[in-house]
Amino acid sequence: MDQPVEFREEERSAGARGRKRFRDTHESKSDPEARIYHKSRWTPGRPSYLGHVIREDRNGLIVGGCVTEAIKRAEREAGLAMMSEMARADGQVTLAADRNYQERTFIEGLRALGVIPLVAEY
Repeated sequence: MDQPVEFREEERSAGARGRKRFRDTHESKSDPEARIYHKSRWTPGRPSYLGHVIREDRNGLIVGGCVTEAIKRAEREAGLAMMSEMARADGQVTLAADRNYQERTFIEGLRALGVIPLVAEY
């Protein structure tokens, strides 16, 4: 993120019914690029980033990791990016994930990489 992101005023105030969005009115003083993230409905939102790791199942070792913006689709995009580095040609890599990863584009992306997805269903 070399260049700071600049917003025009009409883009920043494009919330529902013309209201400003919460992320446009609350900004981190130390890192203005951090986005507001809520861990759950009941916790207050804080400017933050998301950290993602891939863990080896047998011994629990971390084999991959990255940090992304705090947006919902970032988890699946980070998962695909990290698995593209680990995918092998023989297709012997599997990935177990919870039900938040049950999305068509994510599953198809894993299969295109030769990764066998084991994703929990609803």
